[in-house]
Amino acid sequence: MIYLDFGSGPGGGDYREYFLSKDDESWTLWDTFSDVDIDDGEVKYSRVAECYSSHEDQQSAARCLLAATLLAEKKLGWNTSFESFSIMKKGILDIGDVTKIVNELLSKE
Repeated sequence: MIYLDFGSGPGGGDYREYFLSKDDESWTLWDTFSDVDIDDGEVKYSRVAECYSSHEDQQSAARCLLAATLLAEKKLGWNTSFESFSIMKKGILDIGDVTKIVNELLSKE
């Protein structure tokens, strides 16, 4: 769906590669994780958001689920730098979609 960098540096970074899936009743947003220090870089998948709704198209569902995911992180107090991010690889969403989501999150402070 989209591959984001929420702050990278010489020691690594906060990279997120999100995927979207749909079954008969719901949309699911997945994040990936890999760490060579823990599991030799084997990719793990984590379900981070799900909705049972009437979203007819991928883009609408993707925007809604990514916004919900990032808002939940913010509420938990995670040290995610929403002010500075870059897109490593676009997919269903592009820079405009993510910028709008991030600006809405920042305006709720």
